Amino acid sequence: MAGQRCNKWFQDCGEAFGGWRLDVVSLLAVIGEAIVADQAQVISSSPLSLLPRLIPAPQGFLRAERPRKLPAVPGLVVKSIFGGSQVNELNYFANVIHNIEKLPNYAIQEWKISLRDSAKSDASVGPKTWSPYDILAVASFSITVGLLAAACVLHDGIAALAIALLALQSSLSCAAWRWKPVLTARVSGSSNEVPKGRIAIRTRGGGFVIVKCDEAVARLLYIGEDTALYCLGSTKAKIATGLATAFLMVSCVVVKSMYDNSGANQHCLCSVASCWLETHVGLCKRQ
Repeated sequence: MAGQRCNKWFQDCGEAFGGWRLDVVSLLAVIGEAIVADQAQVISSSPLSLLPRLIPAPQGFLRAERPRKLPAVPGLVVKSIFGGSQVNELNYFANVIHNIEKLPNYAIQEWKISLRDSAKSDASVGPKTWSPYDILAVASFSITVGLLAAACVLHDGIAALAIALLALQSSLSCAAWRWKPVLTARVSGSSNEVPKGRIAIRTRGGGFVIVKCDEAVARLLYIGEDTALYCLGSTKAKIATGLATAFLMVSCVVVKSMYDNSGANQHCLCSVASCWLETHVGLCKRQ
């Protein structure tokens, strides 16, 4: 009896407003733009980011200018105790190690960092193989292929076109952002005497981090600048971004047409895609 009463309430609600409306589902695809924009560099650092797939808030990649350097933590004093060099921010890769934002006030930490023998002649840094972002990219690509195949099986050309355009748009956007880090390394074979590389980091909360290292580590992680070397030049990146913007605009028109010609097939496919996009946003936020 209670179940029938509950169903009657929802049935009446649907009839009162002319049936259930799923137009709001399309808004899920653009939720989380700030999160995606903040993670754009991290996402595009992996080669798997070039896979055509549905991503949340794809407009987060569409920027007029690409950042020249990796995001650093400002408001700190990073000083080389013996060398005398000082900067007022903590580089990106150094913060990956220390996670300085979580250091309690007036706390003191001591680290000892050294280079492996295999890394002393190579200062390059790359993304971890099969990181959470890589797994997420492959899963998103698989679901996108499944949605596209389902649209073709259902003879739903509008849905297939919308999914294909959104997937290609993500590949173009990530291609424009594809980059690799360039760290400032000490010139090997230098005959000049180099001081020890002990580093002191002071936070605004009165915390201190002391790092015991050599000068090579000090220049790589703390004193030198983390810059981004993009795989595409400025002109090619602008062309890729322009095409991605055009694909996104056309796909929005196509998705709107799906709702205007509302059918069960389009609603089903769009609902599955939107649920995946929203889950993708939540996973990106947790990384």
